[in-house]
Amino acid sequence: MKLRKLARQLAAAAVAGAMALSLCMPALAETWDISNKPEGFAEVYSITVEGTTNGRTVELSGVNTSNERVSASSTESTETVLSGSSAASISLRGYDVPVSVALKGLSIKSEGASPSAVCIDTGGDASVELRGENTLTNPDKLAIRSGGGSLTLDGNGTLKIRGLSGISMGQNCSFTMNGGSVYMAGAANTGAMESGIAADTITLNDGSIHVLIAPPTSINSYNDALSARNGIFINNGSVEVKTVENSNTSI
Repeated sequence: MKLRKLARQLAAAAVAGAMALSLCMPALAETWDISNKPEGFAEVYSITVEGTTNGRTVELSGVNTSNERVSASSTESTETVLSGSSAASISLRGYDVPVSVALKGLSIKSEGASPSAVCIDTGGDASVELRGENTLTNPDKLAIRSGGGSLTLDGNGTLKIRGLSGISMGQNCSFTMNGGSVYMAGAANTGAMESGIAADTITLNDGSIHVLIAPPTSINSYNDALSARNGIFINNGSVEVKTVENSNTSI
């Protein structure tokens, strides 16, 4: 009888412990398909992924059917996958801890009057895994901007950037590529790209970078496909640069 009573007590304690654990644990991986707008959204215009000690907090911002600002968020402990083609911007905030995401069939088009508009804005250390084909378009502005920290690309997918400038890292900020392919050129029906990747250091450990860059505008003015204040280090992978007059050449 005592053994049966003890068994019942242990079983009850195990169930209670499992319930408490499930309440405390953050949600597991989720693919945020911003083409399929969540219930209550009429439009999703931005998505923010912020690194925390408990995982990644993902927040979608937009408007509802009454044109009121709304948002939805979730915390995830394994990975965050961004997909779809509805949002105009993504913010990756890793000031407290590094933040990582995977891009899978993502298409971001950021344009408008705001001079600060970018497709992806990072703060702190950020890591992006490329899956499938992803496209960032910002016709007369910058595609990816770093407000501090490092940016690392890996995976086996592709990232196509169409715009005036590709990736711009801030002072003392590094860009590293460990896999995947990056294709950069001017946007359709615009001039060619004037700047590819600019960073404190650029390191290519694997993968490939392809840049279609505009020719010099004068004897004292030229455009850089890759520009690094403290050096460019190519350990593996490949870099291909071509000079083109306009963006008619496809990437």
